[in-house]
Amino acid sequence: MFKKTALAAGIGLALSATAQADYRFQADAGISGGDVSSISLGGTAYLMPVDDTKGPLGEAAFIDQASSLSVLVSDGETDVDSASDVELESYGISGRYVTKQSGGWIVDLAAERDEVDGFEVDNYSIGVGKYLWDTTTLVFTYGNSDAEVGGDVDSYRLDLDHLITFGNNGGLKLHAAYGVTDIDDDEDFSDSEDVDVYEVDATWYVCKNLGLGIGYSNTEDSGEELEQYFASAEYFISDSIAVGVAYTEAEVEDTGFETDSYLLTLSARF
Repeated sequence: MFKKTALAAGIGLALSATAQADYRFQADAGISGGDVSSISLGGTAYLMPVDDTKGPLGEAAFIDQASSLSVLVSDGETDVDSASDVELESYGISGRYVTKQSGGWIVDLAAERDEVDGFEVDNYSIGVGKYLWDTTTLVFTYGNSDAEVGGDVDSYRLDLDHLITFGNNGGLKLHAAYGVTDIDDDEDFSDSEDVDVYEVDATWYVCKNLGLGIGYSNTEDSGEELEQYFASAEYFISDSIAVGVAYTEAEVEDTGFETDSYLLTLSARF
């Protein structure tokens, strides 16, 4: 009797372990077209295995309060007008550390170099925040951008994320952000004012595998407003493979300036 009980318990533990899906790494690739064309490659390594059984697959790291380190490389160009293009290259590294067992405090660090038509812009940021609840975060970020030509700017940003989970492993992710960029008052920027940014977006997870998103952002600079609208979809073919598509349209209010672009993505977890 004891042997049968032990055997049944062993089988149960084995089945439980099999059902407990997790991953430690994620690789990402993207290609965009339209007025912005680029190719990007990135990867993320997690400090501990990420449990992806608690809700939408697209939010597994957020739900699990995971710590991670990411790298990203992209190469592309932006159509400015019919006569010229602006070449863009970016290299970046970022990390998030979460004190998962002691209050859910968050520390974000990031560094990125952008090369715009041969000119370099170095960007650095540090963010501090907290999981207010299991699936709600508030993060304040300070950033600094140092351009080879143009000067130095500081920026401040506050991000709020909240995920509502549904019984079918679906959910609704809500995000809102406000940021301000403080332009240095030097001879190059004597007529410039602070730049304000507002963002809101939402992603509806129809089920565990499928997320549909919409969003809007407004950037106001010296009385001019740049408005951006986007829509996206991400589908997990399996627990470890996802494909995505996104469309973005941007326009400057009361001018003829308007751009649009699309993005196709592929992600793999292991």
